[in-house]
Amino acid sequence: MLKRKESIIKKEKLNRSNRLWLIIIYTTLILWITFSILSLVWIIFTSFKSNREIYAGIWSLPKVLHFENYVKAWNVVNLKRYFLNSVIITFISIFGLTFL
Repeated sequence: MLKRKESIIKKEKLNRSNRLWLIIIYTTLILWITFSILSLVWIIFTSFKSNREIYAGIWSLPKVLHFENYVKAWNVVNLKRYFLNSVIITFISIFGLTFL
């Protein structure tokens, strides 16, 4: 009977330890996900700002959505070529992984 009580006590300690680790892991994951999502949202909001708005206040929301920033990136920086390269490499990789 005494051994049984000892094994129950050991299981309870093990369960408490497991719960503590789960709490630490889930808290870390939730914080990391929150940081990642907020960073992505900030990048998207900043991409719609004009240069003046960026220099005036980096944390403020854009007053007007400047979609021409994407047109400039597409044409001036030659984003078309980079996008096409990414698509080609992706399809070659998928084909190679699937059929080879």
